[in-house]
Amino acid sequence: MDYFVVPKNDEKQALRLRRFGMALVSYGLWVVLGLAGFFSGALTVEPDALLFMLGGIALSNMVIFIVLRSGLNKRFSDPSLTLFQCLVAMCWILALMYFSPPARDIMLMVYVMTMLFGMFQLNRSELLFLAIFSLSGYAAVLIYDDVLRVSQADLSQEALRFLVLTVMVLWSAYFGNYVGSLKHALREKNRNLERAIESATHQAERDELTRTYNRRFIMGSLDQEKVRADEENRIFSICIFDLDHFKRVNDRFGHLAGDQVLTEFTMRAGGVLRTMDQVHRRGHPMGRYGGEEFIVLLPGTSLSGAINCAERIRELTAEREFTDDIKVTVSVGVAQYRANEEIKETIQRADEALYQAKSSGRNQVCAEPRFDGPQGLETLSETVIPGRS
Repeated sequence: MDYFVVPKNDEKQALRLRRFGMALVSYGLWVVLGLAGFFSGALTVEPDALLFMLGGIALSNMVIFIVLRSGLNKRFSDPSLTLFQCLVAMCWILALMYFSPPARDIMLMVYVMTMLFGMFQLNRSELLFLAIFSLSGYAAVLIYDDVLRVSQADLSQEALRFLVLTVMVLWSAYFGNYVGSLKHALREKNRNLERAIESATHQAERDELTRTYNRRFIMGSLDQEKVRADEENRIFSICIFDLDHFKRVNDRFGHLAGDQVLTEFTMRAGGVLRTMDQVHRRGHPMGRYGGEEFIVLLPGTSLSGAINCAERIRELTAEREFTDDIKVTVSVGVAQYRANEEIKETIQRADEALYQAKSSGRNQVCAEPRFDGPQGLETLSETVIPGRS
């Protein structure tokens, strides 16, 4: 029943319906007070008029609920229908003022309460429109009394009521506009704070030079991927890249040139990784593992798929020169995660494969020993893809 009234899958709609519920509670309280006044004789209104107003209040609120609950309200510029609800409430207040002149003093307070209801949602022009509507409606009731119904009411008292109402309504509109400006300023500060937090988080996660993820973040990502893999019976692989003879680059061309090579390498690798759908959906998976070492997380990728990815990056690194005509190659170690093992074990096997690539002549991709069979037996058939020199 609660789900029928307030949707659980749409927080904004749920909030709008809760606000509508608050309005219903206000209607209920005033209806109870009105009925008490009617049966005590304090409220002079014909029974037919009372039934008309009660039925109209129930019907109008039912229509508003249906519009809100069905989602039709999302088609309007103000999905909360705040202005419309305020106008409907004011129309029923005017109707009671019309049918029962003695109730006007009390209803003036309800008038202002209606303005307060819209204060936190309406903008300046909407508040001004609501103020003009309320004053015009009350003036119309007074004119009908004095001109068409030839009321015996004291004109000075009516003028004083209208003056008091004007001051209260305009003050409510002004105060509502002030509150709205405070809300806007607070909302803007919150946005700036969110941007600052996002920027700080980005800085904390990234390597300052290459803008890839730093070691701490990529290790955390590996731990999270391990949990997902164990819970959902999924696979993933990792690649460790090490630029060959990188110290020679720094010694010969300088550290600035070396930094440029590292940055260009990550950009090239990122271009290859972005073409892989599984990786692209989760963002850039590359992290700086050490000085010239980088680690890549490949979710949903088997060992053979990771080898192919690593080979594409290796070829792209070797075939194209870097800044200042610097030629650099890269060695790669690849490993696939095995269910329920520790991440450090997966990394160790990738490290061993990388060592094999280095000791076998560099500029090549080596993979961990294959893992076959339900008995968990390892074979020694390593995958080695030598680079073309």
